[in-house]
Amino acid sequence: MILSILCLLIPFTLFIKNKWIPRIIQILLILGSMEWIRTIFIFVEERKMYDMPWMRLAIILGSVALFTALSGLLFQIKSVKRFYIK
Repeated sequence: MILSILCLLIPFTLFIKNKWIPRIIQILLILGSMEWIRTIFIFVEERKMYDMPWMRLAIILGSVALFTALSGLLFQIKSVKRFYIK
């Protein structure tokens, strides 16, 4: 329950102008991406155990993990950097 509330509050930290916010969000996005990858392994293993197709699941969740990881690159844009440096 507490983790769910924390996850809901994290996007609101983007409104705080602090130089540490982009790094914190980037770290959280990488952790989120790692969680998606862990989920892929769990679901693929389960589907293999029941002899169900798993390739589409792996591709979709892999795309989600990649998108999540690459979202952290948005904080490298100059205008975004300027917003948090002030």
